[in-house]
Amino acid sequence: MLLSVITGCTSLTLEVTENQNQDLLLIRKAFEQNLHDTPENESGSTWHSGWLGNILINMAPDGKHRGLCHHWQKRIYQGVLPAARESGWGITGIVINQGTIFEHHAVLVYQPETINRRDILSYKYRDNVFILDAWRRGKADIFTLRDWLKLHLVYRVEAALEGLSVADIHTAETLQE
Repeated sequence: MLLSVITGCTSLTLEVTENQNQDLLLIRKAFEQNLHDTPENESGSTWHSGWLGNILINMAPDGKHRGLCHHWQKRIYQGVLPAARESGWGITGIVINQGTIFEHHAVLVYQPETINRRDILSYKYRDNVFILDAWRRGKADIFTLRDWLKLHLVYRVEAALEGLSVADIHTAETLQE
């Protein structure tokens, strides 16, 4: 059990198949492709995942290692944004436990024609909002919001939406270099 927590293994991931929502399937394929491809601005970087990856990145702060949750969030957002737009889905960031050592960032997708943005985090829609989170395993893991919230063993600060834009991401990366 402890090893599962440390390495991020989970059985709560959502399997998206051909028989389910075609738009979510398109988003999943873009998510998988994004993880397969090396982003143009990351050609010299090595990607890591999970808590062990965090330790490695923080021990070797040379700028060549990526894999903190906010790195994954930015990469996923950029890679999935075109598919989300094509599908008519909304896409934004989500953070839980903000400002604590347990802070975690991911990407959230939803259908704006059925869920108003201000209602995304309400209990009523937690099975119809999806979280894209590659940090735990370095894989295209998709969770319902309900299941993603269960993954956090320490829950100190409520989940909140984060505005993300490609321009903001490029600006932040330039400032870090």
